[in-house]
Parts: sequence; C-alpha cells; structure tokens
Amino acid sequence: MNKLLTGVLHKFHGISLEELSRAPLMNRTDQKFAFRLTELPDILHAISDQYDVLNIDGKVIFNYTSQYFDDDTYSFFHDHHRAIPRRFKVRMRTYLDSGISFLEVKEKKKGRTDKKRIAIPDIHNVFSDQERDFLISRIPDYKDLKPVMLNTYSRITLVNKHCEERLTIDFDIQNGDQDQGTENSQTLSQIVIAELKQPKLDRMSPFFQLMRSKRIRPFRISKFCFGMMDLYEKQFSLKTNRFKSKQLFIKKNSPEMLANVLLKMRPETYDIQLFNSDFYSLLFRMGVNLVVITILVRVLYYPRSKRKDYLFTYYLIGMITFFLCFALKKLDIDTGMGLGLFAIFGILRYRTESIEIKEMTYLFLVIGVSVMNALSSNKISVAEMALMNAALVLLTYGLENLWLLKHETRKVIQYERIDLITPDKYDEMVADVTKRTGLRINRIEIGKIDFLRDCAQLLIFYYGDEQSFGSNVTRSDDDD
Repeated sequence: MNKLLTGVLHKFHGISLEELSRAPLMNRTDQKFAFRLTELPDILHAISDQYDVLNIDGKVIFNYTSQYFDDDTYSFFHDHHRAIPRRFKVRMRTYLDSGISFLEVKEKKKGRTDKKRIAIPDIHNVFSDQERDFLISRIPDYKDLKPVMLNTYSRITLVNKHCEERLTIDFDIQNGDQDQGTENSQTLSQIVIAELKQPKLDRMSPFFQLMRSKRIRPFRISKFCFGMMDLYEKQFSLKTNRFKSKQLFIKKNSPEMLANVLLKMRPETYDIQLFNSDFYSLLFRMGVNLVVITILVRVLYYPRSKRKDYLFTYYLIGMITFFLCFALKKLDIDTGMGLGLFAIFGILRYRTESIEIKEMTYLFLVIGVSVMNALSSNKISVAEMALMNAALVLLTYGLENLWLLKHETRKVIQYERIDLITPDKYDEMVADVTKRTGLRINRIEIGKIDFLRDCAQLLIFYYGDEQSFGSNVTRSDDDD
C-alpha cells in the first residue's frame, strides 16, 4: 500500500518543511474523518490539484511514534469520554525520519485545539524538572503522570494551495506500550484518520466537499482513546459506553469485518448452493410455525369470529414473516436491522376498514410467533422453543375458552323511536330492539342523537354464543 500511495503522492506538488510553516495552525479547529485504507488512493487522486504534499528528499510518507501520559485514575481519558469542554492530552512524540522529539500538551477548549510543545531529546518515562514545569504551566490541577500507551503510525501531510489549511492523513495505526511494543491487530489498524485543520471551520474546503460527496461525515475520533480501549478496557474499569457506537462503526468499516461477512454470505466456490444443511432446519421450523399458527387462527380464532378474510390474512402474513426472518437471519442481521424489520410492519395500514383490537392482537400474535420460530438460534433448544409456542397457545386458549366464557358482541344500529331513549323508558327500548332484531340484548348504549331526522345511534351489546344465527340475523363484524 505504501508503494501505491507514494506513486500517487509524487504527482502532487511537493513543499519543504519551511514552506509547510505557512500553515502552522497550533491554534485551530479540527474536523476528523474516518474511512477504509483501501479508499485512500482514490481520495488522494481526487484532491491532487488542490493540495501540496510535504516532500523531503522524495519521501512523502513519514513515521511517527507517540507516548501518551495519564494519571493513576485515567483522568484525561475519562474527560474525553465525558466530553468535558476543556480537556487535555499529554504526549511525547518522535518524528522517526528526522529523530526530532517533542513534549506536547493539547488543550481542547470550546471546540478549538491549542497545542504547545517543547523540544526533548527522546521519548522517556520520567519528566525532567523543565518538562514538569512546562506541564504545570499548561495544565490546571496538575497531577503526577505516568506513561500509559505507545502508538506508531504513518502520516501524509497536505497543505491547501490557496488558504491556510492543513490536512493530515494517518494510517497503519498500532497501539501498545514500551514493554510489549505495538500490535497491528488493533481497532484502527486498517482505518484512515484524516484531520482537517483550519483557523476556523470552513465547509467549502475541497477535502470537506469531497467527503460530503462520498457521504463520509465528520467523525469525532481519538487515537489516544481508541488505543486506551484496545489496551485497557478488559483490564481496568475504563468507562467506554459512549465510545461503543464509534467502535462498532469502525469495526463495520474494517476490511477484515467486511471479508468475514462476505464469507458468511457466499460459499467458497462462489457458486450458487442448491442444497445445504439449513434446509432441514427450515423444514422443521416451518412445520412448527405452521402448526402453531393453525392452532391459534383456525382452532381458536375462526370458530368464534367466522372471518375468512382475516383467516387468509393471518396465514399469509405469518408465513411471509417467517420466511423473511429466516432469510435475513443467514445474513447475520444485528439489533438495528431487527428493529428496522419491525418498523416495516409498523407502517402497514388496512385502509378499507378499521381493525378491531382483538383482530389486531391476533395479527401481532401471528407475526410474533413467526419471528420467534424463524430467528431462534442453536443456543435455543427444541424444548425451549416448544415451551414458548405452547405457552402462547395455552394462554390464548385459556383467554378464549376458560376465562372469557361469554363473548360479548356489539352492533351499531340507527333507531328512529327517540321517544324511548330517555332513562325512564330504557326497559321499553330494550324490549323494542329485542323484538325487532331477534337478539337477546345484554345492554344498550346511546350514541349520537339527531333531532332533525328524529333518529339516534344505538350501540347494542349481546352474547354471541347465546344467539341463534340461522335465520335472518347477520353477525356483527365488531367483536370485543
């Protein structure tokens, strides 16, 4: 990769260290971007006309080593984790190609970075009196510091041809300590961190516009914080919950992660598989799901509702949900994908008629059972899956046949005898409605009253199990 990048960078106009001083930017605003190392050559090609590159005797990629310091309680790290408005980093940095070293203090305050440094002979663990005085002058409430992390990386330095702007591009980032050295299997090892440094934020920068066109957004990322998590997260009680989303983002964009996903998605021969062992799992799970849906919908729901349209809907939605989840499961979907899947069902609407609460409950029950049977992994035994399905079936049966023995049905009618809607004539109104409908009325509620048309809207309630529906009485669609 370095050879390829060097070839690309030699097409840039080169500048010396003296010319680089036109954009020192020790006090500045920073915008960082993270992307895969494999994208870097194309990005450099795209900005070669707008930037100069630091070139010293033909060398355009420079190597750095930094040793970071913190106190016994890791205050600097935790200040970054909590996004304290004023926070510090202390490090010793060596430019390996020139052998020059500095002790640096970076102060982040109100969105700006102020860096101060003094020259030192090399990287070491114990501060001299001069170095300690420098730190005390820069850091309020200074505490004794110890070396906590050593990292190495390669850097490309670009300078805008037309304004005071510097772009540093870091890659091959490795973390470790002085005793064990650095390792190349760290979180950022295949990630590029590009830092755009300006006197004040200017989103019209050529690089900023290029990142926007590639949909790469500014990304707050710290080599110090990621290195600390790589080295100490499992050893010490470092609070890292606010960085978890960033770690996940970086891991998803690493080539190793992408390669593993691709290997899981396709066979090694890159041919289409006509058959594999998951076929038997599909048959078994589909059978279980179909049996459970049949018990819920055909045995428990349909005998009481007689709604063939809902019967059709429940079966198809259940099976579609099952197949969709089973297929997506083979792509290793994460929690976010799962929530998105349920969001798809959440936007479904039945516009032709309103669905009663009970029908909607059965719909959700069918979807839930299908998802559960499709997404259960090898960590869930057959007995556990059977227990979950049986529990849902038994609970539904109990509610339908044991606890809710009488199923109260309601019907809306228009009633023209408004002289009977007064409270003192309630019994007479019930008798009249019973005679007209042939239903044994349980109770009546009075809705809208229209005195202009001399009619009222009545909501009549009756127990469907106690009625005879063989003649001219049509069962209501509005069941509770």
